[in-house]
Amino acid sequence: MERLGILLGNSVLNRVINNKKSFEKVSLYQKVAKKYQLELCFFRIRDVSTETERVVVYYYENNEWKHEETAIPTVIYNRARLYSQGDKRKLSLIVQTGRIVFNQWNLYGKLHIYELLKENKKLRPYLPQTLPFNKDQLNKCTDRWTSFFLKPNKGSVGMGIKKVTKLDSGEWELQYVSLGEKVRQVMSKEAMISYLIDTLPRRYHIQETIPLAKWNGSPFDIRISVQKGSAGTWEVPGLVAKVAAKERFLTNVAQGGKCYPLNIVLDPLEAQKVKDHIEEVAIQFAKYLDEKLPHLADLGFDFGIDQRGHPYFIEMNLRDQRKCYVKGKMFEVWGQLFESPLAYGRYLLNKGGSNIKSMNDL
Repeated sequence: MERLGILLGNSVLNRVINNKKSFEKVSLYQKVAKKYQLELCFFRIRDVSTETERVVVYYYENNEWKHEETAIPTVIYNRARLYSQGDKRKLSLIVQTGRIVFNQWNLYGKLHIYELLKENKKLRPYLPQTLPFNKDQLNKCTDRWTSFFLKPNKGSVGMGIKKVTKLDSGEWELQYVSLGEKVRQVMSKEAMISYLIDTLPRRYHIQETIPLAKWNGSPFDIRISVQKGSAGTWEVPGLVAKVAAKERFLTNVAQGGKCYPLNIVLDPLEAQKVKDHIEEVAIQFAKYLDEKLPHLADLGFDFGIDQRGHPYFIEMNLRDQRKCYVKGKMFEVWGQLFESPLAYGRYLLNKGGSNIKSMNDL
């Protein structure tokens, strides 16, 4: 049995070793580990010493959690969000020792990802126009479009997103959710721009509105999971439709969205056509980004489709909590999302992991 390390955030690991509810289902990881003859160990970035190249790891044995100090694992699956500069430096030092950390970094700004994708001419038809947030761009967007979104550059679960729409009266409507309640403000163009500049941080971006297809009167988009598996190549374990709550514009589960298999919200024949197309596009996105970003392996893309079924990229997630598949009762796909990364870890270990170098040799 070879060890595969799984790097978790502080609070997540604390919940795991205290047997509390977490989106990281260790029981699924353990079941898969036996299949691939892996011994799993879990740790936090603070448990690592890059000077000694050792780490305190936690592992489940004989129905209880145990811990020990050991060498840093050769191959590591990163499921942690690392915010501090110290944690970022430590992760870089781990990589410099020759260890492989897949999904090495998972906090890329949305505007940065858009700019990378825009460099590829073949992918541009799937990109809604996305711009930096500032007064000049707001003026241009209100002259050019009748609707657009304002999104945090590193936001998640739909928090902080605002929708701007021009009304027939010539005024502008601003919609967003605050404390779980829908807020709607109507004002002139000048007043709206002034309000947005005064109230929003600069770490936002502007994205043109995609005319999303609807189901039962509500817009929906599609989460498609793209992972590397046992062959070391990109594959699609599954996808799921996310439908906005009634009279809401956000499809996120945290914002009231509901999840369904795609053939529920589309005619079965149309669903298969959309599925085949969006899987092909998502694989293209994954392969291209894999050339630009270090050691990607586990991605969750959100794509919208218009009334014609044409897909548009919305955003990319590198630490998907996988809740959509549970909410959509797609438990087989949900289980596969835990299996593929471990299968990929086994693939890397079979290749010899990496040539570990001492920090003193760098």
